[in-house]
Amino acid sequence: MFLNSLKQLFRRPGKALIFFLLIAAATALLTFAAVSMTETNQRIDAAESQFTTVATVTQNRQPSDALLHADMLNFEGAEYVNPPETRPYYLARVMNARDDVSHFQISSKSVHIVEFTPLEDSNSKPKTELLKIRIVKAHYNDYEYKGYTLVGTGWTEKDLEPGDEIFLDQQWMQKPNTLSIGKSYMGNLSYERYESEQSGLDVYMPLGAPTTTQCDPATGEQIESDLLPGLHSYDDIHRCDEITGDFWEPGELGKVWMEWINQIELWDRHWLPVIPTNGVQLLPTFHAKNAYIDRGREITPEEFQQGAKVCMISNIVALSGVRVGDKLNLPMQMALYGYQPTAMDSFEFSMPFTTFKSLDIHGKPFDVFFEGEYEVVGIYRELYPSSGELYGEAVIVPSRSITASDENNIVYYAPMNSWSTSFQITNGKIAEFNTALHKAVPETSKLEIVYDDNGYEEVMQTLKNARLSSMLLLAVGALSALTVIVLLLYFFVIKERKRTAIERSMGLSKRQCRVSLVSGILVLAIPAVALGSWVSWAMGNVEFQEERPMAAKTGVDPEVGDMSMGEPKENIQTAYFSRDYSLWAESENSGADITLDDEALSLQKMLYFIIPGSLLLCVLLLSVLLVNSNLRIEPILLLGGQEE
Repeated sequence: MFLNSLKQLFRRPGKALIFFLLIAAATALLTFAAVSMTETNQRIDAAESQFTTVATVTQNRQPSDALLHADMLNFEGAEYVNPPETRPYYLARVMNARDDVSHFQISSKSVHIVEFTPLEDSNSKPKTELLKIRIVKAHYNDYEYKGYTLVGTGWTEKDLEPGDEIFLDQQWMQKPNTLSIGKSYMGNLSYERYESEQSGLDVYMPLGAPTTTQCDPATGEQIESDLLPGLHSYDDIHRCDEITGDFWEPGELGKVWMEWINQIELWDRHWLPVIPTNGVQLLPTFHAKNAYIDRGREITPEEFQQGAKVCMISNIVALSGVRVGDKLNLPMQMALYGYQPTAMDSFEFSMPFTTFKSLDIHGKPFDVFFEGEYEVVGIYRELYPSSGELYGEAVIVPSRSITASDENNIVYYAPMNSWSTSFQITNGKIAEFNTALHKAVPETSKLEIVYDDNGYEEVMQTLKNARLSSMLLLAVGALSALTVIVLLLYFFVIKERKRTAIERSMGLSKRQCRVSLVSGILVLAIPAVALGSWVSWAMGNVEFQEERPMAAKTGVDPEVGDMSMGEPKENIQTAYFSRDYSLWAESENSGADITLDDEALSLQKMLYFIIPGSLLLCVLLLSVLLVNSNLRIEPILLLGGQEE
């Protein structure tokens, strides 16, 4: 019967070839459309978990403005994914936590804390002239080129020792206004290279006297101290203190100077900034994909929620030998709010180069307000170190893991800024949320709120357009496949009634008649759907390769810039992006790179078998149904009637 069916099929080769191609084309179209629609739906679902919408908050504070706090942004119906948080830097003293090749070394360090006596009265000469002094006692010497000499520079900086006679640059002298012969003073003297080279003398200026910057947690203002001046201007650090009779008594300035020296000795390369947060994506550097996990993993949402004692460290800290799985003890001593470290205003040196100081209003170092042992679960790496809030070496910990208050340990307090304050909202809700926020919290008009969804809205619009196209293509493919099947069955089953009648008249059973017709159709359909499935796979593979540039890094398009959305329009920006010329880290996923899991990819592969198989099953069932219909009619009636 099978051979007979093949003979009947190839008696009309033209018609067989046409239907073979039609079936293959319909299968290719339907399979490609089904796979495209499935993949698009999967990417839409994946985008919800792989994209985040984060807003940063900045208060451009005027002198008369009150300090605003992130808590004011909480309002009824906000539905934050992560509510607003202001992240301080907590400084933890961890000995040898960083490698000696730290890239934040201060290049102009010159510290000479000495007791001296003037050899001239400062009132006897203009302030523009140098004042000769003699060193009485040296307490501390440290400078950039200590231990070796730069030949040809003319610089003669060395350790100051008792009996050395040097010159003081009076124009920097602020407090006291006069220096008198016969009196002794304590000062931190810094070598002036240019003046020394020009004059041929050893010229120093007073720079780096003890000060305090302890702040009131409620107002953010520096607390007044009866013992130490605050850091309100450089006048406070360009000073020398007169050594009086009670200078070295407990609680007096002499003890403060000694503690100041102790802080200097401990400072360099022994402090780590700790950033407490409720989510890695709230950190602008991570959200912008300028930082990625190099080893280990990120802190999980559950660990953030539970306040687990886990942390992420930078590859800079890892250079000192800290590995994933190690324990890191973090004794936190100082808190800095709104601080934005730079190369010259860093965490590295507690002398004139920082706008915070390590002594409290009583001239004592701050006590540890919280200490915890954290497990290192991940090591991150920055694409552009020190260009953001991570500053190359910050330790990231869950906020809820810190259970003590820092109110007595705040050494710097500035308004909210884009590095320190952020929140996360539901994707695709920027305009809607911003309108509700400004309506519920009018004070936000004094804030600059910048929303960044890493291109989510643009990508989602593209995906939704692709889904609509896939739906239309799927409908066309389904209609085409149905039409081809109907025509196939019409020509190869319904119009073969007379053949069925002849075969039955020749003594063939109904089963043999079914095999005779159906086997021929399947011989035609099976290779056709197989070819169509392969063609659809090839089409999908080409499509995938063409769409890969869409997965490149998102960023701000310099030609488009930022565009306001929603009402009111002031103080809101939306980041636009270009993927055309993006370069990215080898081990990093970009913001617009929607990755699908193995289960989703397996489903797509299965569709290349499911769709052709379904079409074959449909052809088989309909063929059998129509053949059975033919077999219910008596052969004499079919032979005597006209062929339809």
